[in-house]
Amino acid sequence: MEKVKVAIIDDGINNEFLFEKAVNYSYENGEIVSDGIKCNKISHGTKCAKIFESYARHYILYGIKILNSNRETNIQSLLCALEWCKKNDIKLISLSLGSIFYADYDLLLPKIEQLIKKEILIVAAAHNNDYLTFPASMNNVIGVRCDRKRTLSEGEIRYCVNDFCGINLIVGSIENKFSNLKIKKHNSYIVPYVAAYILKLIQKGIFKIQEVDNYIKKNLIEYNNYEYLKRFIERETINIICYENDNKITDIIELVDYFRKQGYHAIMVQKSLSNGIVWPYGIRQKIMIPNSKYLKCLNFTMNADLIFWYSCIEEDFNNIDVDGILHSKKREYHNSLIDISYDIFDKKLIFEEICRLFS
Repeated sequence: MEKVKVAIIDDGINNEFLFEKAVNYSYENGEIVSDGIKCNKISHGTKCAKIFESYARHYILYGIKILNSNRETNIQSLLCALEWCKKNDIKLISLSLGSIFYADYDLLLPKIEQLIKKEILIVAAAHNNDYLTFPASMNNVIGVRCDRKRTLSEGEIRYCVNDFCGINLIVGSIENKFSNLKIKKHNSYIVPYVAAYILKLIQKGIFKIQEVDNYIKKNLIEYNNYEYLKRFIERETINIICYENDNKITDIIELVDYFRKQGYHAIMVQKSLSNGIVWPYGIRQKIMIPNSKYLKCLNFTMNADLIFWYSCIEEDFNNIDVDGILHSKKREYHNSLIDISYDIFDKKLIFEEICRLFS
């Protein structure tokens, strides 16, 4: 059996603590180069490598250092590391970091699509505060989080349903198994554990993301993640309803995209009774809680400036604290809302009108 190439993108790996030595690289001046500076500490990347090798066999490990001593980096170094993985036939990426800046989604999306096309699997950590995280929240990335509520047994892996951040797997804390490493209930330490699990699937011939997704849905117990979010942050999100009969969905998606290009975090929720899709992220949800609570969850995880609610069913807007209604014959039924009308759809003019009305 040919050994599988695995990359841990982190802050470097100290080989003195590993049985299977890693080949180390680092980000310097816009490129990934062979790391001539030996890592001489028990870094976060070293701990991740130690967790990974405790469960994995028959692999070649690469350490790609993009984080500095303060565990800081930028999107360009991450993109560079992912490009290196694509060019060097890496088959599995363990990524214990991510971005909560929504504009990074658009920068990461083409790179993630390129990796998936080359059948490279990515396991990535969700933010520890349960915010939308990239690339963990993106389609075709295996996003993971640690169960900090202690509802799962140690190392137990479950498949997430109804996760507001689009995270795929939740895992029982493994901190007691690695007390010598002094790890905590952080999502980042769950990533290498899950990566070792995914490696075994690759070695069984399950290496396409859709095949992996089908396998975990079939073989893992579901975990309904609605009850996981218990704390909500109120913020001034503008909520605008858009009736399907009065607005084309392609127009609303185009409007969302225009707002995002102007520096606003805008999303669209395509809602149909108990089902919802969050655009542009493609996060699908089975809505099993009241609209008011669903909105609070979205505000907390997405941290959006504007949410466009798109549906043909009036009941879908019940108990949502809505601010405006976009171009609708039903505006007389919503006379308390700000009316945003147009004769011909023009995203720039509608953008300017919304900015004027809500400034």
